[in-house]
Amino acid sequence: MAKITETEGHEHLSHVPANVWAAFFILMSLTTTIGFICSWILNDALFPAALFLAALFNIVATLIKYRIKEKNVLGEISLGASLVADLHLIPACVLVLQIVMVTGKFFVEIPVAHDFAAVGAVGFALGAVVANMVSVAIVVINESLQFEYLRKYKRVRAK
Repeated sequence: MAKITETEGHEHLSHVPANVWAAFFILMSLTTTIGFICSWILNDALFPAALFLAALFNIVATLIKYRIKEKNVLGEISLGASLVADLHLIPACVLVLQIVMVTGKFFVEIPVAHDFAAVGAVGFALGAVVANMVSVAIVVINESLQFEYLRKYKRVRAK
């Protein structure tokens, strides 16, 4: 009968913490961006700190995904989706920064109604939400497929 050691069959666990952190930062960016959008929809006001935090979270997630370097198509698509979200959040931050410079407010809600810069920032933020939703879906699918593969083909069986 073959003995199964604690480390045998757990080679895939070496990258789990990085994937967990990437998923954490993607979700933080997604939820913070949604909060930013909701503040504009519900109150006709922007909360700049929320958008800047969302951009920071997303950039960290992208850097983690780049560092992981998943060698499969889904991993590369997930990295691409994070880059798309970055390229939406950065211009949104620039537009909100214009509003902050004019009003001089940063940590409070800024009433803006339907200002051109506010509409543009919210539009870019919505694009980032869509990209992050795609990224989350791909991460879930990728991890499910890896788990299923490991469960079927890499498991050490007793003889």
